[in-house]
Order: sequence, then structure tokens, then C-alpha cells
Amino acid sequence: AQALAAARGWQVAPDGDKWRRVVASPAPLAILECAVGTLQAQLGADADTGELLSIASEESGRIGRIVSELSDFASPRPPSFSEHALDEVIINAVRAALLGARLPEEAVQLRLENEGRTLVCDAGLLHQSLVNLVNNALQARGRKGPVQLHAHWEGAPSRAVIDVRDDGVGLAPELHGQIFEPFFTTRATGA
Repeated sequence: AQALAAARGWQVAPDGDKWRRVVASPAPLAILECAVGTLQAQLGADADTGELLSIASEESGRIGRIVSELSDFASPRPPSFSEHALDEVIINAVRAALLGARLPEEAVQLRLENEGRTLVCDAGLLHQSLVNLVNNALQARGRKGPVQLHAHWEGAPSRAVIDVRDDGVGLAPELHGQIFEPFFTTRATGA
């Protein structure tokens, strides 16, 4: 029964001497993504259809990320600290932001002055914070030049400093108090 259930994507649980289907395993979003992928494979030759399926695939991925972020926000995990190469965390975060924005590497200028130093941090949380900062800078209203990211060490005891800058118009002073509110944005809804 378990093998048959697994082959069909079902979750099953014992009920006395029988097995019963309790919930369909694939989440609705996974089903949608699978269906879009199947349609892309079957119908992708037509340019218009291929473009529409590509949009559907991107948007279902976006929905998944939003749901995941909302879930993480609703029940955040405690930080997990360990030693990490700071440059590696920064480079991976910048690559992720550029990939998500579909921009070339030249859109972000990196200046890393860390000499291979390591940092005790939660690499996942630092990565996500940097992706968010770089994304915000890349989407800055009025931005013309590349985003600049400068990472270095200062002070005693030594601490890491990561500075992300863009040449956009900036945020109106009356909005500064809102920047740490969940879901705050100055972009149009859905953008």
C-alpha cells in the first residue's frame, strides 16, 4: 500500500489493519508547477504559448517564494551561528539577487576587503538580508548606475561592515520610520 501510495503521490496512514489515503501529497502549487512544466514540454514550440507558459512558471515560483516567506515570517527559526567565509556569503547573495532580477554581474560593483576572513553568523539569515538589500538597491527608483557593495572590517574588536548603495532618488524622510515594518514598500502593489 505504501509503495502504491508513493507512486501516486499520496500520503497514507494506517487505520487498524488497513491503509487509508489522508491527504494528497503534492501541494497545489507543486501540482501547478508540474502541469506548467508538462505543458512547456508538449507545447513549447509555439513562441506565444511558450512565452505564456514561461510567465506562468515564473509567477508560480513567485507565489511559492511569497508563501515560504510568509511562513518563515509567521514562525521564524532561531538563528544558527557558525563560522563562515564572509566573501563567499556576500558573493552568493549578490549572484542570487542578480539572477532573480535577470541582470548581468556589472549591475553590482563589489569591493571586498576581507582578506579571506571569516565571520561567526547565521549564513542563511545574512544571505537573505543581503539579497533583500541588493534587490532593493537594484529596484531603486531613478537608479542609473550600478549598485555598489563594499565589505570591510573596522574597529576594535574588529567587526564586519557591509555597505550597499545605489544612486536612486532615495526614500522620503517621512517614510524612514516604516522601513522595518513587515511588507512595507513604496512600489505599486504586486510589483
